[in-house]
Amino acid sequence: MNNRVVRNAGWIIGAKVFQMFLGLFISAWMARYLGPSNLGQITYVASFVSFFSSLATLGLNSVIIKELIDHDDRQHYVLGTSIIMRLASSFLSALCVLGIITVLNPGDRLMTWITLLLSLSLIFESFEMFNYWYQSKLQSKVTSIIQTVTYVIVAAWRLTGLILNRNVLWFAFATSLESISIAVMLYLSYRKRRQYPLAWDTSLAKEMLSKSHHFIYSGLMVAIYSQMDSIMLKEFIDAGATGYYSTATGINTMWSFILIAIIDSIYPTIVEAKKSGDEDQYHHRIIQLYSIVFWLSSLASIAIMIIARPLVLTLYGAEYIPSIGCLRIVTWINTFAYLGVARGAWMVCENNQVYQKYILGIGAAVNVVLNALWIPLFGIAGASFATLVTQVVTSMIAPLLFQRTRENTLFILKGMNPAVFFHVISSLIAGRRQNG
Repeated sequence: MNNRVVRNAGWIIGAKVFQMFLGLFISAWMARYLGPSNLGQITYVASFVSFFSSLATLGLNSVIIKELIDHDDRQHYVLGTSIIMRLASSFLSALCVLGIITVLNPGDRLMTWITLLLSLSLIFESFEMFNYWYQSKLQSKVTSIIQTVTYVIVAAWRLTGLILNRNVLWFAFATSLESISIAVMLYLSYRKRRQYPLAWDTSLAKEMLSKSHHFIYSGLMVAIYSQMDSIMLKEFIDAGATGYYSTATGINTMWSFILIAIIDSIYPTIVEAKKSGDEDQYHHRIIQLYSIVFWLSSLASIAIMIIARPLVLTLYGAEYIPSIGCLRIVTWINTFAYLGVARGAWMVCENNQVYQKYILGIGAAVNVVLNALWIPLFGIAGASFATLVTQVVTSMIAPLLFQRTRENTLFILKGMNPAVFFHVISSLIAGRRQNG
């Protein structure tokens, strides 16, 4: 990896570290304040919002960086077209969420208001396309600053609610406030740097959808096995179980920004290596990415397993003791989930998007069946194991069923070789010393 990639990832990680420590304090206080039941209600609705968010993206998130690189002289058309498509799909998705929650919880006005407030985030997330424009130029410094400022705004909102003893609706709006703030600042920042105004191109829209439609189905499958656990816990047990589970998964995802930053920073270099025709460099960067993701997440999972009990008791209190065992299981989900995320670059470069939907479809089927079997028997531990098994299947096992995707499992296995990880770290240290 070159120093430009490291600096780009450094800006993303630096901003997220600040957000992590601030969020850790406030989320713990908020969980204690709301209690497992109220927290579970927000998580339950948020699961439906996240479910439809994956549909609202239209799969564009997986192809837009490549489109921006390939259409360097028409980036204003790529951005304008993708944002308009996202806005239309997001509005329809928000209506669907409201309709489903109303049907499942008839007469529950509180749940309806929570849904309305959370659904706003779907619409404003459409402007995250600007974030991918900065990523394509390896200029994540700008978006990192915006995200940090936004995080402070949202943290202040939640902190105010805790101090003034606001009800659950105040905290439900926080997610949408984050999306609104990021959207406004990304747009204003882009306007200062743009060369041409955003524009719509019908032919480009059709072209982008022809490349991304495989990812729409894939996004749906991911949504099923990433959100079905929280939904089924509420339906099989109660909102409190969803609250315990969301606490564990919240701790687990709190550090995953590091993996996202690494993947987002290396993604463009993989695309560029493929575009240049240097197959050795292209494969080398893919294996390096898998190695970093696997070993960093594995080391973090071991650490979290060790400190799970004092961490939960210190942050959330004895009321959240059921989250401890759950945390020790879900911490291993990142190890395999982000191998699947990293695979997106290889899928796009090899034009194997069609297989993604089959792989994730297998994962979704496995997840629904295991949740239905294990939640009634084992509660939140059953949901945790179901999701972990699902991630192993989608990242390692299901790709072996298709001839054109077997190679990717081989790349992952090569990345699991600790010698590859040590070589990456040694190269980074040597590069830092040379530049120093």
